[in-house]
Amino acid sequence: IGLSPDFTQLYDSSSQNNRVMRYDYNRVNRAATNPTIFADAADGLEFPNDIRFSPDGSKIYVANLNGGVSRFNLDGSNAGAKVMLPSTTGQGSTQTSSLVFTTTGELLAGAFADAGGAGGGVAISNSSVSAFSGYLVQPSPAIAGAAGLMIHDGYVYVSGLFTASIQRFALANGQMD
Repeated sequence: IGLSPDFTQLYDSSSQNNRVMRYDYNRVNRAATNPTIFADAADGLEFPNDIRFSPDGSKIYVANLNGGVSRFNLDGSNAGAKVMLPSTTGQGSTQTSSLVFTTTGELLAGAFADAGGAGGGVAISNSSVSAFSGYLVQPSPAIAGAAGLMIHDGYVYVSGLFTASIQRFALANGQMD
């Protein structure tokens, strides 16, 4: 689920039908109405998972468990090619499960499972979010199934679905705390 920065639109991803739905949202009565398809498989969604707004609120990013991050403008139009996470083997697509922005505008993406089989990791984008330059936290069995990311006080917290744990890494260098 994603909520627009002005709290007037609610977005919901559905991996079962490869859609992101948009609803009008009334925060006073907490009602979501007027569902519309914001994006679907025809727009490149493949098992959509997490949804994040860019820090300036102008773009929407959707993690695809079948690989990469889709980018959209607020009107639902394409905001650029899907951004793929690196693979430790250089082959296949890395499953992308979760997203969070740093205070300096880089996008961190949870690698649910690296295509090379190394486990879960946390990729980091360039500041324009047009490419993932590498991994802040290298893929590892310690965070296999990296399903959730949170940044707090200079650390990135990563939940590992297959490890039933939460690991903490320094945001500055990706070192496990």
